[in-house]
Amino acid sequence: MQESTSTSTSTAYSNTSLKTYFEEDTLMSKDIWSFKNDLGLDTPGYIELSNLLFEDIEPLSLKIHIKKYILYKINQRLKPNSIRNILNGLKKFAYFLNSIHVICFEQINDEILISYFRFLKNDCELVAVSYTHLTLPTIL
Repeated sequence: MQESTSTSTSTAYSNTSLKTYFEEDTLMSKDIWSFKNDLGLDTPGYIELSNLLFEDIEPLSLKIHIKKYILYKINQRLKPNSIRNILNGLKKFAYFLNSIHVICFEQINDEILISYFRFLKNDCELVAVSYTHLTLPTIL
């Protein structure tokens, strides 16, 4: 039986499971993930977009949940640019939560979410607000 030397994106997805990432524990301890080296995904033509940066997310407990959510989304076979957009949105959410001293998901309630939507509208000058972040606590 011959081994395949192909490194296609579909092979990376099929050979990589979330369980593997947590058993090895090396990926979860990194604050910079390379799409190619750490996740086995190619980003052709986008050298500047080849990493996911988690270093500015605080507190640590929130960073870990966000990393788990990003791995979940990667397992859903989203494109690297979509993963990056999700991470950027979650970074804004984490920044907001950290600024009001929320350190765990159990502290998030309707009042905090409404305040976050106001924050996005006023401080980030957004016209529309997506409900993407509302799924994060339910999945984790």
